[in-house]
Amino acid sequence: MQLHVHPMSGCSRRVLAFVQTQGIPVERVHVALEKGEQKSPAYLALNPNGRVPTLVDGDFVLWESEAILRYLAELHAPHTLGRDARQRADVSRWCAWGLAHLGAALGRLNAATGLKVMRGGTPDPEEVAAARADVEQQLAILAPAVTESFVAGPEPTIADFVLAGALESSQVIARLELQGPVASWLDRLRQLDGWPALPGR
Repeated sequence: MQLHVHPMSGCSRRVLAFVQTQGIPVERVHVALEKGEQKSPAYLALNPNGRVPTLVDGDFVLWESEAILRYLAELHAPHTLGRDARQRADVSRWCAWGLAHLGAALGRLNAATGLKVMRGGTPDPEEVAAARADVEQQLAILAPAVTESFVAGPEPTIADFVLAGALESSQVIARLELQGPVASWLDRLRQLDGWPALPGR
């Protein structure tokens, strides 16, 4: 299997962390986003969105990070999908929330801060403040779920990887500082064998 990724992409990080902590053998293929490789004809033939990650398993090509996580979990680590119907529903709930709410808020913060600077712009203080307030609102929802364990139970599930990947990316791009239960939860994840180092931290 080939996994096409970039280490600073939050979507890539969630899959990288999963395969490395679960011991899933993949060939890692670096996609140089800064050089526009994701828009090359060869890459667009794999992923028409021009985004990372993309998984290639023989003649099967899969994009969208949550879909990749679910596929790999089915094959190699089914317990990370949840051990019964209620836990599986809880995992699905947090994955959906992470993409629709936390991920969207972090995306706005990244765009208003580090990404704007990378593109030659100057952050607008009001825009940054509004984006940070939105992120804090989402973190306040997450905190009670991770106070004593992982997001959907006593052991990590794919939901933890979905959420952590986005947060780690923003820690670098937007210099996001985490505190309290969310910071402690992320530290617990980082103690898992194989968790990838975070560039720039």
